[in-house]
Amino acid sequence: MKTKVIIAILIIAIVGAIGTYMYIKVSRNFNKMYGDLAAEEWCEISDDGSSMTIDTNPKDEKDVCISEAYAKIKEINADLGIEDKVFQWMSEQDRVENGKFNTLDAGKVYVKWRNNAYTGLQVTYTWGN
Repeated sequence: MKTKVIIAILIIAIVGAIGTYMYIKVSRNFNKMYGDLAAEEWCEISDDGSSMTIDTNPKDEKDVCISEAYAKIKEINADLGIEDKVFQWMSEQDRVENGKFNTLDAGKVYVKWRNNAYTGLQVTYTWGN
């Protein structure tokens, strides 16, 4: 009888572990989370779903900003639990033409961005460990 109980507990633990792994795998996939955005010219998602780039000025035209992309960055930050002050930092334009990349390790996701008048705001999200 004890053997059956131990086997049942092991089976439940294994099924739970597999379920947790699959949940994490699916929830850490930008294709599954934001696949509808991939049709937009301003969004690029890697094939494996591990990274996503939003570009408010994909054609790099001076002083152009696609407001829908800009708003989506703020929404994605909130979805990923990234503080609003980070969006404020992202919104500040660099003073140099090429713009430097800024980075943030937000624990579950790594964020890299730059913003200037020539290329607009470009944000890349990559899943961490």
